[in-house]
Amino acid sequence: MAARETGALKEAKDKLEKKVEELTWRLELVEKRMRKLKGRKLQSYKVKLDEAHEAMTKEIKGARIAIEQAPPITKEVLVEENSMLELLTTRNKELEVKENIEFLLETNLSVLESENKVLRQQTLLGSTNEDLSERKITTLESDNDLLRNQQKTDCQPIDSSEVIKPPSENELVHDQQAIVHQPTVTFELTKPITAKDLEQWCSKTIEQLAGTAWEQLQHIRHAVKFLVLHQKSQKTLEEIRNEICPVLSVPQIYRIGTMFWDDKYGGAKGLSQEVNEESYRDIIGL
Repeated sequence: MAARETGALKEAKDKLEKKVEELTWRLELVEKRMRKLKGRKLQSYKVKLDEAHEAMTKEIKGARIAIEQAPPITKEVLVEENSMLELLTTRNKELEVKENIEFLLETNLSVLESENKVLRQQTLLGSTNEDLSERKITTLESDNDLLRNQQKTDCQPIDSSEVIKPPSENELVHDQQAIVHQPTVTFELTKPITAKDLEQWCSKTIEQLAGTAWEQLQHIRHAVKFLVLHQKSQKTLEEIRNEICPVLSVPQIYRIGTMFWDDKYGGAKGLSQEVNEESYRDIIGL
């Protein structure tokens, strides 16, 4: 009878060892596959690993129950099983750390790509400003020539004796009042430009030069608007993307939200934890 029990226990021990070897082999196989996977396949294999880990945990729990119910003769088997369980648990923790590191690297890579995009846009903006400066000079020259030609027939010649004659105090006061209410300005004495023409020219020039720059600086304007916004913790990610700063991408919003620290309200983070988690899941593609 004792020999049968010993044989049964030995057979159970052999089965458990085979199961442990099989589980170890499966875990090593999954680990090798996880190292080769990149990008989108990482999440699917993580699910498979969790399922395998869950199944393995259930089997180990069943093995523990069987070992605990076995006679005291199987204490050595239980010790070996515990050591193997600790080894597998350590390997699982290492895999989780590796997965977290890969996620962080992918997130940082996405953020760096967004920053490089902004830098390229700023570089293009600098070259655009140079082109606008050249166009401004050309426009000024052409407008100046055009205004001179248009005003030649309308202006009256000024007597040189009146210009050279030293003015009296009364004349100075009168001239100052006249300058305040004078409706025209001139680049030269004989070539006046009306205030209306000058106003139209200034309006046209400002719209031409500032309009393009205003559009090119959308990312900076939206980022500043997002930084100075009060009560960020009450805003959702949808409100931030659609209403506050629609030009910014999710990685840029996540980077600003995680790096920004609001000292005005007791050192609390500007964005809520839910918004940070939602933006992080959006970045990694969950």
